[in-house]
Amino acid sequence: MNAERLRNAVDAVITDNTSANLVQLLANVESSYTQSVQSPTPQTAEAFSAAKKAFDEALRAGECMRLSPSRIAILERIGAADLCGSGLIEKVDSILATPVTPAAAVQGLQELRARAEKFYQTAGTLRTSLAALTVEGERPPTDAAEVEVRLPFELFDGALGGFAKEAKKLDGALSDVVETISGGRPPITIRSLAGGSVEIFLTVDPVSGVAILGLVTAIFNLINSVLQTRKTRLGLEKDKAPKDVLEPFAKWEQTRVADELARLRDELVAQSKLEKGRKNQLKISLDVSLKYLADRIDRGMDIDVAAFVEEGISPPPTEDNTPDSARRTAQRQIAESMKTRRRLLRPAEPVLALPPVVEPVVEEEDPGRSKEHPKKS
Repeated sequence: MNAERLRNAVDAVITDNTSANLVQLLANVESSYTQSVQSPTPQTAEAFSAAKKAFDEALRAGECMRLSPSRIAILERIGAADLCGSGLIEKVDSILATPVTPAAAVQGLQELRARAEKFYQTAGTLRTSLAALTVEGERPPTDAAEVEVRLPFELFDGALGGFAKEAKKLDGALSDVVETISGGRPPITIRSLAGGSVEIFLTVDPVSGVAILGLVTAIFNLINSVLQTRKTRLGLEKDKAPKDVLEPFAKWEQTRVADELARLRDELVAQSKLEKGRKNQLKISLDVSLKYLADRIDRGMDIDVAAFVEEGISPPPTEDNTPDSARRTAQRQIAESMKTRRRLLRPAEPVLALPPVVEPVVEEEDPGRSKEHPKKS
């Protein structure tokens, strides 16, 4: 676990609780809910609604809503992701939405409040200890986007050589996207590493960061969509549906993955301002890169993008089309999306089951990148 990122997460939790007194706001929700079920009147219902609204608004305005996915993952590892930001909102909503009885909901709120109060005290002690050890929070980049990648050991059998090969493929895939969007192919630099699974923190330009985030989201949506189609097909099989009903489902399931990846590839290439010849070469390379990313995400790799906007800096005018304006706009897009994104849930087993692809390997010294050699991914 990265100590500097742990300090960031702890600081956010403490700041939110101190500035808004979250324990008291949670107590207000608890007491007003109790009153609304014990003495159901328009007044008690309105009081509960107002208490819940104040609680939600305080959390949505807090620092926890700006935490990057890697910092949320740290809170998950210490069992506290549901004690700040949208995680706490969702926890309260779940307690109120599915109680066996109102008394059970009240008990759930009481237990949550006691747990939150105890954790906030522990977090304060932890921050004091980290400060005594001169562990400062990691200052995020304000002029770039940070790509957070978590590689399960299973993807490379825990071997150093396998990790080196995996890192090379990841670098190639992300570089293809960056070049398509930005027109350049700068080295993707490692910002830091962390443990658990192999966690890599990379930096790219913010506009490319928006493109990477869009790709990852689209791949997750594809996985979930295929999974729902498969559940429908299996349900029909269980009901002994005729073959002429089942076969189109199976065929559609096979073709839609390739069709969606081709669509994503074409959308990327359409945004590129490179000359036609290079765009055509990248189109071939992106076929491999997008299949690689889809396969690895399907098998457990997490990719997310974070960006941070300095307080007090106004957004660029809408008519401003300069590169700096595009960078700042992209940073704000990513930063805003961080307020609503949580770590996405994935199925236990791979869904897409993509076959190995033949990878075009291009010689680095060949500016035309026209050579191809078969290589299994």
